[in-house]
Amino acid sequence: QPWDVLDERRMPGAPADLAERIKRYRIEILAPKQKKTQVLAAKPVSTEVVSAHSCIAVFQGPGHFRVERYLKYAHLFPELASGLVKTFDLPLAGADAQTAILADLTSGDALSSTVAQLSAGDRVELEWLQIRVEMKTDVDEDRYSIVEQCQKLVKLDAAAEELLLQQFPQPQIMIRKQQKEPASRKDDDKDAKDAKGRAGKKKKGKKGKAKG
Repeated sequence: QPWDVLDERRMPGAPADLAERIKRYRIEILAPKQKKTQVLAAKPVSTEVVSAHSCIAVFQGPGHFRVERYLKYAHLFPELASGLVKTFDLPLAGADAQTAILADLTSGDALSSTVAQLSAGDRVELEWLQIRVEMKTDVDEDRYSIVEQCQKLVKLDAAAEELLLQQFPQPQIMIRKQQKEPASRKDDDKDAKDAKGRAGKKKKGKKGKAKG
């Protein structure tokens, strides 16, 4: 359970700081993770990309795609990133409106018109972002949610697909490394270990002298 990670008895720091960290974790991580993927209807206060997907997919009907083969994947926000998936659903009713809202993260034609030109079984190059959005609200649990924004949707013929396979003979997977521990904390730990070591040597030396 995620609460085990945030157990106050297992975390260093003042109780007030811990309570604030737990509150933020619930609002910023757990709340959006427990919701279904949303569709934006208004401009968010902020956005953060949590994963990026690029693949060859098969169109199976209105808004539904089956991932055939990944080309690239970026795992950017480990607590929220979906990982590799087998399907992608495009919410046609709100896709164009969301694209307009996220214009700074998107390029290309209206998604609805592109999808309208596809037939079941068509193979496509598909790219999308999984994004955590922050909305303006007084309800903490509603402040953050996850949306998926299609970045690229292009029908493929055999030649175009072959070029992609040559360009990406193996899927390119990128996982963001965890941030390194702050140098100051490492120095504090080192100083504590050194002090403990000196104390141990001093105690051992006194004991030896007494025996003499």
